[in-house]
Amino acid sequence: VLPPHRRAGRRRRPRRGSARVRPGGGGGGGGSGTGKATGYWAVHQVDRLTDEPDLTPGDGLCQVAGGGCTLRAALQEAIALGVPSQTIEIVATGTIELTSVLPTINNINGLTRLVLAGPGADRLTVRRQSGGSYRIFESAPDLLAVLDLEIRGMTIANGSSSSGGAVYNLLSNLTLRDCHLTGNSAADGAAVYVGLANASLVGCTFSANTNTSPSGATVAFDTLGVATTLTIENSTISGNSRHGVRVGLAVAGSGATIRSATIAGNGGQGVVLGGNGGMVVSLTSTILAGNTGGSLAVTGTNTIVSAGYNLADDGGGGQLTATGDQTTIDPRLAVLGMYGGATPTRALLPGSPALDVGGTVAPQDQRGRARVGAPDAGAYESAGFTLAVAGGADQVAALGTAFPQPLTVSVSPLSAGEPVDGGRVLFVAPDPGAGGVATLTGPVSTAVQVGGGGAAHLAGWNGLA
Repeated sequence: VLPPHRRAGRRRRPRRGSARVRPGGGGGGGGSGTGKATGYWAVHQVDRLTDEPDLTPGDGLCQVAGGGCTLRAALQEAIALGVPSQTIEIVATGTIELTSVLPTINNINGLTRLVLAGPGADRLTVRRQSGGSYRIFESAPDLLAVLDLEIRGMTIANGSSSSGGAVYNLLSNLTLRDCHLTGNSAADGAAVYVGLANASLVGCTFSANTNTSPSGATVAFDTLGVATTLTIENSTISGNSRHGVRVGLAVAGSGATIRSATIAGNGGQGVVLGGNGGMVVSLTSTILAGNTGGSLAVTGTNTIVSAGYNLADDGGGGQLTATGDQTTIDPRLAVLGMYGGATPTRALLPGSPALDVGGTVAPQDQRGRARVGAPDAGAYESAGFTLAVAGGADQVAALGTAFPQPLTVSVSPLSAGEPVDGGRVLFVAPDPGAGGVATLTGPVSTAVQVGGGGAAHLAGWNGLA
């Protein structure tokens, strides 16, 4: 609820659960919103985790029978109120268990922009609990006018539908920011389906979503005959049942940009671009790894263009040939986990070839951490690691005999909480010196996997160990 403002020489205190309606042009009075006023904006504050409806949608007061404001009531009020620009601010923390489908977001009463602002994906979850199969959020405005919808700072879970399991967006310009979409299901767009609209997915994680069709994807984007654009930035798409991203039904002038993303460990292809129409998908500083069907697939007259600094554990479908691109290489990713920030990510382990190779990207990573120096590829920026000798130094052995103890180093992250186990440490034999040649038990340069926070390798004189 907005703080009280002066009005006609008096101060009015906002009521619990009320909507504040303010002139959009700046200046002017405040007070409780009670009607449809063109040129105004309103804020509804959700302070309850329960699922009751609004008492009187459109009266300017988000309030349920027991007092306070629920998400369902706020949506009913925002749709009915007729105020063009509105924000639903969710201050309650915990889990909202939906008992039936939420109202479809539309602009039939003049709504042109709606922001659903949660306190953080690690603090608020909105999930389907009962009442059959349905998606969590749906936006389908009138064909004659476009609606701008932004959803940020929440986890959206357990939605189920034929298309768009968590979010179904038609004709609304969609922004998803700092969200975690998990455990949702649909034939296509298990997490998100967007059609006839622009979409921007920033700082989000899409995990454990299930496609009921083998051709479906976690994120599905169709232009449906209108030149629109998709942007995915600083986001992680991992552990989903089928393709990571599908872009299709394109027309000339449409495009997609995937920048600083980690698309890994999905049960289909990483990015699928299909159909005809001349759409161009640009990839920059993105990691594609462990996707069952391969990293990239292109059919029809559409094109994938590399802007450089991408990394794939396969050949990248022959598409990754620009400056800084690396193919057929293991990026050494940690499992999906909470490594700082409000959404889960896949951290870079010691020795990852994605470290310090990312090119020109956003100044922060998915977690909101600053990218320092040469940025890392993918959604995660590592703070780096330190190595320290933990054992095996200053040993003495007779010529032609093995050193009694292995060389051992400890590996520590510069930022607490970053994982190290599963990374690699490279042991390299020194140049020949007086009295013999120090060698390793294996090639001159040997990579050893980190375990228990350290790595060890045997050494000897003159090739003996």
